Amino acid sequence: MKSLLARSKLLGLMQDISEYRWCAGWMHDLEFYLWDCIIDKCKVDDRGLFNSYQVEYLRKLSKEANGWWIWDDKKGKEVFVSIKKWEKLYSSKVK
Repeated sequence: MKSLLARSKLLGLMQDISEYRWCAGWMHDLEFYLWDCIIDKCKVDDRGLFNSYQVEYLRKLSKEANGWWIWDDKKGKEVFVSIKKWEKLYSSKVK
């Protein structure tokens, strides 16, 4: 039950960041950009658009949920994937 709540909160936070920072419900490649922040490969804006607290919360929720949300073009919506599947997707995209 805890992981379902974490999934829901994770999706909401990802959407909120996208909407607030880029005025988009799901910015193109949002899942990759936010993951870069989690693994310390992006610049965090602590002035309010996107901050270190949000990065830590994304990390915590992803760990609790044991996965990550991605955009599925075929379905036209967000889809939750396991952390193992996500890490494979991420590594294939950044190569």
